[in-house]
Amino acid sequence: MGRTELHETIKTLMQSDAIKIPPYPDIALKLNRLLADTNYKMKDLVKVITADQALAAAILRCANSSYYAADKKVIN
Repeated sequence: MGRTELHETIKTLMQSDAIKIPPYPDIALKLNRLLADTNYKMKDLVKVITADQALAAAILRCANSSYYAADKKVIN
């Protein structure tokens, strides 16, 4: 199956609702855009992360995990 054929097959399946592609979360799009800029500021990263409670909680869990354990617990 060539690239064009694959493209058409996927397009047909999506149009017929045979497959559903989940939406890309807005927060992930914002994060990708920010991180693509090599000159981003930490305050901008913090702003994006803190706008999504689930993402902020996941990052705090990771920061406080035994793998990344610091002397003090990270709370913000």
